[in-house]
Formats: sequence, C-alpha cells, structure tokens
Amino acid sequence: MLKKIIFHDHPVYSNLAHTLLRIFYGIALINHGQDKLRNFSEYSADFPDPMGVGSDLSLGLVVCSEFFGGLLILLGLFTRLASASVMVTFAIAYFIFHHADPFEAKELALFYFVISCYFLLSGSGKISLDSKFFDVRNEN
Repeated sequence: MLKKIIFHDHPVYSNLAHTLLRIFYGIALINHGQDKLRNFSEYSADFPDPMGVGSDLSLGLVVCSEFFGGLLILLGLFTRLASASVMVTFAIAYFIFHHADPFEAKELALFYFVISCYFLLSGSGKISLDSKFFDVRNEN
C-alpha cells in the first residue's frame, strides 16, 4: 500500500504537474520582463549590448522574450518557439553578460535557461492552447 502511494505514476498527475510548472514559469517570466517593458526608455539608455546589436534592439529582444514569451508559455501557445527565444536570452545572460560574475549573480539566468530547455524539449503539454488549437499529440 505504501509503495503504491509513494511510487504511483498516473498520467493525470504528470499532466497537472507539467501544467502547473508551465503556468508558474510563464508568470515568473512575465514578472521578470514587465518592468523592462514599462520602463523601456529608462532601461534603454544603458542596457547591456553583449552581442553588438545596439542597446535598444537588445532591450527590445529581451522584452519580447521575457514578457511576450512568458505570456505564450503561460498560455501554452507556441510554447516551444517561445521557450527557444527565452533559452537564447538567458544563455546570453549567463554565458556572455554574466560570464565573469560569481555563480550567485548568474544563478537566476541559469534557472530560466534550464527550465526553457525543459519546455523546448517537452512542449506545452496536454492542458494547453497548443493542444486545443493544433491537435498536438503529447504523450507525457
């Protein structure tokens, strides 16, 4: 009985866990990007430009990735595409912008990068707009 309680794996629980993680992650990304979106002009003056495309464009890409990508992930709509964008954003933050910083300063960027990798590989899940609108067959 105890073994069944501890090790029981039911698809409904897996789908619910996947959905809860996706929703929490989407909200976290939106929260991370909303300040940059609201205060774009203040941020753009000295926003880092590690790829050499200009501060305004760098900030615009980060806002699109964090805020709008987070919204898409939250909804489970184009989740893999949004996750790829977020993954690139935080790979640049971790490996280029924060490369010389101590781990504590870049830990959050690594967190966002790894979770984005998860959703890039796993997709939006059964409880998502991708599944509803595009008849996605998720086996998880």
